[in-house]
Amino acid sequence: MMAILAQSLIESYMRSPLFSLKQDLHHRQLLYWQQREQIAVYENDHYRWLTIGQTVQSVMARNKPSCPVLPHLHAMAMALFAAPNAKMIMELGLGGGALARLLPKTHPQARLTSVELSPTVIDCFRRFFNPEACVSQVIQADGCKQIVKTTNLELLFVDIFQSSQLPPAMEQPEFYRHCLNALNHNGVLCLNLLPQNALLVRNLKQLLLQLTGHPPWVFRVPGYRNAILVAGKKPLGTITEQAKNLKRFAQRHHLDLSLIEPVL
Repeated sequence: MMAILAQSLIESYMRSPLFSLKQDLHHRQLLYWQQREQIAVYENDHYRWLTIGQTVQSVMARNKPSCPVLPHLHAMAMALFAAPNAKMIMELGLGGGALARLLPKTHPQARLTSVELSPTVIDCFRRFFNPEACVSQVIQADGCKQIVKTTNLELLFVDIFQSSQLPPAMEQPEFYRHCLNALNHNGVLCLNLLPQNALLVRNLKQLLLQLTGHPPWVFRVPGYRNAILVAGKKPLGTITEQAKNLKRFAQRHHLDLSLIEPVL
């Protein structure tokens, strides 16, 4: 059934080679280095990317800045499909600003607020990853604390890590209650996780079902650890029901559904 579903999502869609951190990010030139937080910006002929420690946080295609590069972003974009009319959008975790570059194409009417703890990351976004001068409000704050005092969002992205691990606050059910409380009655929540095992994803899927009353969408990215969960205050429908519309949305916005796999 999984193979049938995946095929329905990519029917008549050209399968792309999976982006390779090792192969595609070679022959690099250093543009920026900050010792204290181990933050660096590199580029080659095709890409510019942000690293923290040894981890690649964000990658931008130099000739198409608005197009998502890292495969998990194609899964996170399913939340944009689920909230087509969202105007009040927040992301916890700015990184290299991939969402800020994509959003004007998919949701030109929206206002994005990005919450980022590191002033250095914010500075790198503004200097190196915003070539089209995307307009977004950036708040320097702890996203896990900022969300507690946030209300009336229509779409919320959570994409925050500490050394490739979840912040301690995200290990508590209360954090996800705060996220859902920050949404309005039509709101959609999107989570990007790097789970150590499948149990975390199953437990969180069950928690979101209990909190919303509706089953979330879950996607994995073959070849990567990422798991993406999309939950709605209202029913999202099933991936099978939405397959044709998802394919049209993906083609319109240059998303590659062959890079992601729904988890049933």
